[in-house]
Formats: sequence, C-alpha cells, structure tokens
Amino acid sequence: MFIIDEDANILSVFKADGWIMHSKPLELESGNIIFGSYDKYLYNITSDGELVWKFKTDGRIHASPIQTNDGTIVFGSYDGNIYFITEQGELISKYKTDKKVVSTAASINDSTIVVGSFDKNLYFISTKGILVDKFNTEGKIFSSPIVLKNGNIVCSTMSGDVYFLEPSENKNYILTEKIDNSIPAKLN
Repeated sequence: MFIIDEDANILSVFKADGWIMHSKPLELESGNIIFGSYDKYLYNITSDGELVWKFKTDGRIHASPIQTNDGTIVFGSYDGNIYFITEQGELISKYKTDKKVVSTAASINDSTIVVGSFDKNLYFISTKGILVDKFNTEGKIFSSPIVLKNGNIVCSTMSGDVYFLEPSENKNYILTEKIDNSIPAKLN
C-alpha cells in the first residue's frame, strides 16, 4: 500500500503478504486506512504506514471495506462470511453465505447493509450481523450493489442480468424490473 501526496511523492509504504486486489482503501475519521488483502487479512494502518491492527479471515479479501454510520466496518471474504467489526478490529459478528463474497457492501440506511455473494443471493443484513432479508438473483454476484437516492437497489450478476429492487410496505425488497442478458442492448 503506497501512501502518496498530491504531488505523487511517496510518503510511506506498507507491505501486505498478499495481493491488494480491488480492495479500495477506507479512510477512518482518525486518518487511519483500512484495506483487505489476498493474504486473508483486513489491515488498519496509519498514514505513516504503521500497522495498528490486522484482522484474520479464512479467505482472501477482494471487496472494499465500508463503514456504517454507527462506526461498524463491514466487508466480505472468500470464506463466504460478511464480517462486522469495530474500529479497534474486534469482531462484532459475521454472517455466513453459501459461497465467496467479493462484492462490496452498500449501506441502505443507518441499520442495514446489502451485499452480494457467489451463491447468487443479495443479502440484507443489520449492522449487528442479523439477516433481514435475501433475494435470489439466479446469477453469481461479483459486482457491488448500489443504493439509489430513492432507496431502490440495482445489482448486476455474472450471468449478465441487471436487477432493480425497491422496498415494499413490509420492509422487504421486491423485484421491480429485470433486464435479461438475452435481450440485445439498443444503442441510439
């Protein structure tokens, strides 16, 4: 992990034992930097490149960590778990999916996140790690879902389908539209 200034001067370097692949660093309010590595660790380092703590999982970390409004750090791992940890690197809870998680989670609101898994499900989980709802997309989820300003969720799958979900009156998410990969795109 290279930390550089606005003039592209290297200020510090931190070496993980595995690739840092697609895990976009997360800057905490303290200025510390959180990121995952293929060496199965989530790291917290200072802007000087000094290790503060590292959190071990049983699988590679491909996804970017996010921080919810209550300070919880959330990330997925190839071990199939979605982890919920404190800023001090202590486990709050974890939720086990049936396959690896490479998708980056997205905050829906102050208490719920959404994240995809290779088991073809979108998971809606409280920031305490409790399953709220799940939605089967019929395709492995590699990309990260997005939460639109109106609360709707858009998610694509490796099968080429794009799903549009919106909250229902009972707080679960329902499919409002699916763009099937067998329909050719029209370009104007």
